[in-house]
Amino acid sequence: MAVGQINTTPKRYLAYLATFSRTSSLRQVFDFLCARLRLRSDDTRLWQMRDENNLVLLEEEPLTLEQLGIEDGEQILIEVRNKDQTWPEEMSCIINARLDQKNQGPTEKGATGLNNLGNTCFMNAALQCVSNTRPLTQYFINQKHLYELNRSNPLGMKGHIAKRYGDLVHDLWSGTSKTVAPLKLRWTIGKYAPRFNGFQQHDSQELLAFLLDGLHEDLNRVQDKPYIELKDSAGRPDNEVAWEAWENHIRRNRSVVVDLFHGQLQSTVTCMVCGNTSVRFDPFNFLSLPLPMESCVHVEVVVVRLDGSVPVRYGLQLNPEERYAAVKAQVSALCGLAPHQIILTEVVGAVIKLLLPDDRRLQATSPIGALFAYEVLPDPVQFAPSSDEDPLLVFHREPQTLTQIQRMVIANSNGSSVKQQPLANGSVPTGDVGPSIADAAGDSSSQGPGSEGVPERPDTPGSTSSGSAAASGSWGAPYMDSGMTSSLTSNSSAADLSELARRNFVVAYHRKMMRQDVYFLSSQKTRPTLFGLPLVLPCHDGTSKQDLYRMVWTQVARLVSPLPPSEATVPNHAQDCDDSLGYEYPFTLKAVQKDGLMCSWCPWYKFCRGCKVECNDADFSFSSLYLSIDWDPTALHLRYQASQERVYMDHPSVERTRQQKAEPISVHDCLEAFTKEEHLGEDEKYYCSHCKQHQLASKKLQIYRLPPVMIIHLKRFQLLNGKWVKSQKIVRFPFVDFDPTDYLSPVPRKAAMNFKCQQRICVNQPESPAATRVAAGKRPAGRCPTKNENSSQHSPSRHSVTKSQSPSVQTLTNGDTYRNGGSGDGIHDHHQHRLHPGYHPLDLKYQMYALACHSGILGGGHYVSYACNPNNRWYCYNDSSCKEVKVDQIDSDSAYMLFYEREGINYEAYMPDTEGKVPDARDIDDEFENDFRKMCVLQ
Repeated sequence: MAVGQINTTPKRYLAYLATFSRTSSLRQVFDFLCARLRLRSDDTRLWQMRDENNLVLLEEEPLTLEQLGIEDGEQILIEVRNKDQTWPEEMSCIINARLDQKNQGPTEKGATGLNNLGNTCFMNAALQCVSNTRPLTQYFINQKHLYELNRSNPLGMKGHIAKRYGDLVHDLWSGTSKTVAPLKLRWTIGKYAPRFNGFQQHDSQELLAFLLDGLHEDLNRVQDKPYIELKDSAGRPDNEVAWEAWENHIRRNRSVVVDLFHGQLQSTVTCMVCGNTSVRFDPFNFLSLPLPMESCVHVEVVVVRLDGSVPVRYGLQLNPEERYAAVKAQVSALCGLAPHQIILTEVVGAVIKLLLPDDRRLQATSPIGALFAYEVLPDPVQFAPSSDEDPLLVFHREPQTLTQIQRMVIANSNGSSVKQQPLANGSVPTGDVGPSIADAAGDSSSQGPGSEGVPERPDTPGSTSSGSAAASGSWGAPYMDSGMTSSLTSNSSAADLSELARRNFVVAYHRKMMRQDVYFLSSQKTRPTLFGLPLVLPCHDGTSKQDLYRMVWTQVARLVSPLPPSEATVPNHAQDCDDSLGYEYPFTLKAVQKDGLMCSWCPWYKFCRGCKVECNDADFSFSSLYLSIDWDPTALHLRYQASQERVYMDHPSVERTRQQKAEPISVHDCLEAFTKEEHLGEDEKYYCSHCKQHQLASKKLQIYRLPPVMIIHLKRFQLLNGKWVKSQKIVRFPFVDFDPTDYLSPVPRKAAMNFKCQQRICVNQPESPAATRVAAGKRPAGRCPTKNENSSQHSPSRHSVTKSQSPSVQTLTNGDTYRNGGSGDGIHDHHQHRLHPGYHPLDLKYQMYALACHSGILGGGHYVSYACNPNNRWYCYNDSSCKEVKVDQIDSDSAYMLFYEREGINYEAYMPDTEGKVPDARDIDDEFENDFRKMCVLQ
């Protein structure tokens, strides 16, 4: 086994002895060794080791050991990748600056890997994709860049980037080496962009953007850039403004990079006040597309009702910029509760960590726990005063038994009854539905002790003088309105006492005592432990202590098993030992602090765990805003069903939102999100030239001019809560015949649609000579292939030309004044691509030729690229490894950048005319060595 070391020689040692059959495949051997040695397959590779200096990399996994020429007793070297993604053997060869013979030899042109120089997979993937851009590679292989080096450009890199990249392309496409170390290009990039230095992982798209900009400035044919003042559209036609903007761009930027990669975007901003519209046209070389489903936040909220029914979980989909008031609104629409009857909380474990105010943004918080929505009582009935004085409201409270409390039903906001569900103890809530607990209870005279299996104390009357939960008016002070629910500050980590008092509810935690083996004081024999789901109990000035007991029992009754049948002849030792059977409630309420562990009434030096709240008709009067539900140990052990604590009923919205989150999307969905009109917020106001001030506005982006080579960047990384988060959303995209016509701005889209309409007429009337002339040059429409199809179907030859005549198109070599000779039929070419004869300029079909994929997280992930070679075969470039793959083996689920080429491009038309010019063949190695010696290297 070979592992990396700080010195130049990798450490090799005997790791394992194994016996294999000659007919075993290399893949079987590889999987066996990875499993036995606990190695990741992505970080391991095998070498045939004939001697210390004769190593052969084993890559043909389907071949058997006999076919590979591995003899009995021969050694196999297992190479393990370093933490910085480098390979020990490769780095040893690079550091020792010796020619590695095992990497030399004839190979397919372009099928050459790039050595990882220390977390440089982001650079290798981008370089391989650009290297497989055939017109650009042909430009560098033919040494055209030496005729156009612009060393005096203040925005360029003195031609160094172009020169180093040209040398690397020559090595990659020479067909004489299996791997190449991009040392000089890596050092040059780090010199002009220090952010890419070091051994940290970087964004491949940022590196590619810098590389293309550097190549453009180093190869810019404009030596002296003129100053150009941008003009407003001022109501002029879009085609006129677009042509003016493109001409201004070309006057300052003319290079092979502009010819191949640059397109034009149309930005339309409309003032929301006066309706004034401003249109701008800007160049682009990337289409950075948002992932539409990832622009939404998927939230699951559990609704806990006061009637003790099983909590229901709902699935929501919201905008990240929404506030928690929107969460309440959606929950209200799904469950039927009014928004002011809902309290949103974040529950972590057995405690309520946070009360979520209505005015807080979803994006501003990152919930650690689950979101729970607790039901509270609705507002009391309001009476319109008949005089200037407020009316005096008098409410009656009727004594009720515990069984009636168990049957209570809380009405929802529209007055309809909540669906009845049997409780765990066998009782079924009944009674009329009313706006309060008291109204929902039945006649107390019809109930008796022990009915419906509810435990009652035999020597205690089933009712008290004021033992009912109050009606809507009996809660004393009127219930707070919905505006009061947003008064909590955003930086509070738990509910403050004064806040709870204003909200008119208390929080109750389930608690049990755990015996400790080691303690110093007698009071420390047991310690309190919180468990279960916390409760929120409505509480007002008129709430009695017994009301609190009844409300708690209503919500926890489903967690308590039913009473066993009473048969005096059958002895039941468990029942005899259950002291809780003689109690009215199997728990005791105690006043505690917000942590639920210490008493809120006693001073700290008494070490009180909580003073008991007596079960009587005395007013509670907010004497404590946190309560603990201390369960009787026997009842907790014999009757409490812990398995039902976190059992929820899933609403259909949960499955729907989960499917939407996991369901793949298409690149067309991304383009629709990119071209969708958006409204600018308060902090993004647009300066309206008509209103002469900043106003709210709407903005819409569309594509006006398509580039010959289109790079689509899927924005998988988003800044959320101050940190970068990657989206794992799967994006589907076509490999062939990608048509972006639907996402063009109105003017070019109309031209393309007119062409398609005429083409359909030609298909319907093939006998018409005029139709035949219009349809000439049209290739048969392809379809988006599946991964089960042959790779040749995905990658038709990009050099093939249909032998037919197209409408006359005037094409100039430099491309500056290329226009289509349009006619009066409204068909004009706004893209000005240089095509082979036989391809119609408005038949906008793109073929994929490369893609870069990213797996893992941003800081510690890995980049791999795939590209289609001129031999119409796809290759996987994984740093120094380059393997031929089938299309169905491409990891398209993790695609990050997509590279498309316009069908029918004439590569020769993009080559500059170098006749009469002298190439700049000055060697920059001396300059490179001088700068390199100035660097201080510590080892």
